[in-house]
Amino acid sequence: MSDFQQITEGLDELPTLPVVVSRVLQAVEDKQSSAKDLVDIIQNDQAIAAKVLRVANSAYYGLPNKVNTISHAIVLLGFETVRNLCLGVGVFRSFLPYRLHESVNLEKFWEHTIASAVCSRILRPDKSQEESEETFLAALIHDIGRLCFLAAQPDLYLKVILNAKKEGKPLIEIEQNVFGGTHAELGGLLCKHWNFGKELIQPVVHHHDPENAEPEYAERAAEVAVSNCIAQQRGMRWRVDTVIPEVPQFAMDVLELTPEDVTQLGDRLEGRRSMIESFTMALM
Repeated sequence: MSDFQQITEGLDELPTLPVVVSRVLQAVEDKQSSAKDLVDIIQNDQAIAAKVLRVANSAYYGLPNKVNTISHAIVLLGFETVRNLCLGVGVFRSFLPYRLHESVNLEKFWEHTIASAVCSRILRPDKSQEESEETFLAALIHDIGRLCFLAAQPDLYLKVILNAKKEGKPLIEIEQNVFGGTHAELGGLLCKHWNFGKELIQPVVHHHDPENAEPEYAERAAEVAVSNCIAQQRGMRWRVDTVIPEVPQFAMDVLELTPEDVTQLGDRLEGRRSMIESFTMALM
């Protein structure tokens, strides 16, 4: 049995989402749910509620007045934004028991994923808030499989990171060689285990190969792929990545981007660096 198969068969032993996040997911699927229902659910977990408010009050959102309640946050930021903040915070907190920060720089990890999420929003400002928020969340959790590897087999994954640096190869390539699977695949399996929908699972699984996503989700996978690459190219990356990826041509074609567009997107992302750092510190 491969290491990857052992990890996937032991998903029950990997991080579980806080109960409040599972209830939020259930509420989202229930078309009868209201903003009040969301408030009641989130407020049942004071730790998550406090973190959601801390992020909402970060410089990233730039609200003129302090947000003191979840209901006020919904009024100012919208149902979808607060819902996805809760999901993002829940994903972050699910890994806290593993004390991963003792072996890797988690702040830089989350800075990269937040930068990718911010870039996805810059990339398609014409999208509806719901679509924009779903892509934002997919970008925010696209590398979650890396934390899964660290949680499941920390010593081996740290060796994989060192080997990628020594050989000057993409980390995903070394993952495949050593584990028989990649962080993208593992992240997708964990999202499925958490009962996330395909609109999140497909971009996570295919953020390195959006051309292989199911056609219905190929565009969103392309958006996450582009955002991931631009964030890395602009230095907003986890330091374990020594090979900076090029934007996949498929994603360029699907999103009708030119090299000049990519440069401009990178410049705009650079202009939001301080806000990204503020978001990161609020999440941490």
